Amino acid sequence: MTRVSSFGHNQAMVNSLLTNQSKVFEDQTQINTGKKSNQYSGFSREANTLLGAKSLLSRTESYKSSTSQVLRQLDTNDQHLSNMETVVDDLRQTMIDTIGQGEAYTFREALDVTFQNLVGALNSNIGGVYMFSGSRSDVKPVDAIGLTDLINAPTANSLFQNDQKRPAARIDEGTTVEYGLLADEIASDIFAVMKTIAEYDDGVNGPIEGELTSAQKSFLQAELLNLDTAIEGLRNVIAENGTRNANLEDKVAQHQSNANFLEIFISDIEDVDLTEAVTRLQNDQVALEVSYSIVGELGKLSLLNYL
Repeated sequence: MTRVSSFGHNQAMVNSLLTNQSKVFEDQTQINTGKKSNQYSGFSREANTLLGAKSLLSRTESYKSSTSQVLRQLDTNDQHLSNMETVVDDLRQTMIDTIGQGEAYTFREALDVTFQNLVGALNSNIGGVYMFSGSRSDVKPVDAIGLTDLINAPTANSLFQNDQKRPAARIDEGTTVEYGLLADEIASDIFAVMKTIAEYDDGVNGPIEGELTSAQKSFLQAELLNLDTAIEGLRNVIAENGTRNANLEDKVAQHQSNANFLEIFISDIEDVDLTEAVTRLQNDQVALEVSYSIVGELGKLSLLNYL
């Protein structure tokens, strides 16, 4: 006697069809997303490893972004510091020429322009945030406009309004770097020399204009040495800023290297091999078509076919 399809046999074939449908859907999802699974549960024992790698990648990218931002600040610092060095070097050259020629022309004007340029650079701000004010970023670090303000100030340092809290950023686990510069550490010595010269020019031995007296010449020679010392201090600040810049460039490269490694590591775990997935999809589609065919044929069978 030939066996006619039973309910159990039908149910088994339907379950097989549903399984094949699920496989085809999973294959299509993997091809569309490029991922082996959209849920961590789909990675079984590798789920914790994947979560840890993604967390580390996120922190690495955050540190890289923070370090890159600090680098931009250091580059901006360098630009302003270089401009200040050029301005003060021009004043130094003016003093050398004046001493060498034994006479001065528009010396006070040169002194005033130098001071104004320095104040302008020190009071630079980006988006309303003053660069050299420390934590008092909403306050101009130098409370002056022209040479008269320097002369009238009790001391050169009294013009500075910055505090002593240098901006800092965390660039790695356990590593925080100070990147901000303070107006007084940049220019206090230069301002002190310029105040001495301006007060002399404004006093009984001034003005420094026309043919120099022997006293004026001796005075300028002494202050030129003081200015050289102050310029050397400015150059030390420039060098320190440049050293930080170089170190942080290395740190950015290190973060990028770590991020690249982690991206490859994560990809090895969660990314699907598209060639393999397409091949598997084709095979599973064939199996699904067969399941549809068998279930369809089983649905047609009845006792009437054998009567």
